[in-house]
Amino acid sequence: MRRQLAAVALALALTPLTLCAHALARADDRALADAKPAESRVLSGRLIVESFTIPRGERVLAAKDLVVLASGAIVIHGELLGGQFVLDGEARGASIALVADRGITITGVVRPGDGGPGKPLQTGGRGGTLSFDAPWILTSMDLVRGGAGGPGGARASGGNGGDVHIRGAFGRLGKGDPVIVQGGPGGRGGDGTGPITGDLGGHGTDGGAGGAGGHAVAMDPREVLRFGGAALSSLPWWQPGTHGNAGDEGADVSGVPGDSGVAGGACQSGGAGSPGFAVVGGQGGDGGNGGHATCAPTQRFSGGHGGAGGKGGDAYGGRGGNGGKGGDCCDPPGQGGHGGNAGNGAIGTGGRGGKGGDGGNGCGNGGGAYGGNAGAGGTGGNGIGGGGGSGGNGGAGSPPGNPGAKGLGAAGVPGQGGLAGIPGQGSAGDASVPLPNPAPSGTGTNGSIGSDGTKGANCTGAGGGGNPD
Repeated sequence: MRRQLAAVALALALTPLTLCAHALARADDRALADAKPAESRVLSGRLIVESFTIPRGERVLAAKDLVVLASGAIVIHGELLGGQFVLDGEARGASIALVADRGITITGVVRPGDGGPGKPLQTGGRGGTLSFDAPWILTSMDLVRGGAGGPGGARASGGNGGDVHIRGAFGRLGKGDPVIVQGGPGGRGGDGTGPITGDLGGHGTDGGAGGAGGHAVAMDPREVLRFGGAALSSLPWWQPGTHGNAGDEGADVSGVPGDSGVAGGACQSGGAGSPGFAVVGGQGGDGGNGGHATCAPTQRFSGGHGGAGGKGGDAYGGRGGNGGKGGDCCDPPGQGGHGGNAGNGAIGTGGRGGKGGDGGNGCGNGGGAYGGNAGAGGTGGNGIGGGGGSGGNGGAGSPPGNPGAKGLGAAGVPGQGGLAGIPGQGSAGDASVPLPNPAPSGTGTNGSIGSDGTKGANCTGAGGGGNPD
């Protein structure tokens, strides 16, 4: 109801939905699905509906960034795919954000757009962001991933991979291995070229750096979601903070916080908090190779330097859910309900750094025709383990209920550094400087341990305060 009221209050303030095929006349998307064949349905902008459904066998394209705000449920049996659009000359992948009051079910496919390739000297397009926000999200997809960064044009950097943001209880629909949640991979840097002077010979040019891997973030209630480059902090159920990409760094991936346990009924124990959800940072893009020099009589030219690999994305493991409070048992008096045990945090594994590009070969007789430097491998992403939840408080009673146990924090696993490239060859050896091979790994930070609940009070007073969840 909180999301529903907020959506209604914001309906007039939000940007209206853009339909490339036809105007939206009904709030219930099931009716919209009957109005046009799937191949004709093209959506973008912000859509406020009671429910949103894509039937099995139908495909919907998000031509630009798309936000769906549903006061009911979102059900995707078909496909919701992000396309590409040009912004400031960059072919970006479309981002997709789904927000629902009653839950999100995905038996089909939801995938943001991949960034497009850059033109010569132009950075590749950024991959689209994928965001889910609901009390629970269930999917049969094996991989939930941000859009891939586009490859850089000649001599330019690759685009950054898209982020993944998930808030709510998240898991697989039915039996099977856990769903992999990962930031989008960074795009490969463009290769260097031969000489650009038009002379008989010349130096090779440098390759572009690899793009950063995408971030995957387990949304904490105090965080602000950034979607498509614009903050949606105006939406009250999305609160402050996300981790953005800095320069060529890989994007972060965050696990999903566990759900809090439900409070116990009269004289009943509180429910246990669910564990957080593990995630992996996106892999940094590989650096482009340096261009080879072109020979000329009596002249010596050096090869271009390989581009650096992109940084692996950071991973933020989900926090464990709090235990539910035990129910009070004072009328008639009896044993107070025990507090629920808290969930444990989940592991966050940093993404691997991209490989450095190879140096270009030099050309010419005698000394001084150096090969290009090898590109450095990208630094591994940082792994931040999810913290443990807090135990539920015991209920009031005679005797009072016992407190729930605290959750354990999970390990943060640093991402591996990428390998350096191979130096180019020259007549007097290569000109490369010693490079760490592989590059340094990221850092690992373990999640904190939660707190125990408090014991309930005797029936002469109120039940223990603390975690009401």
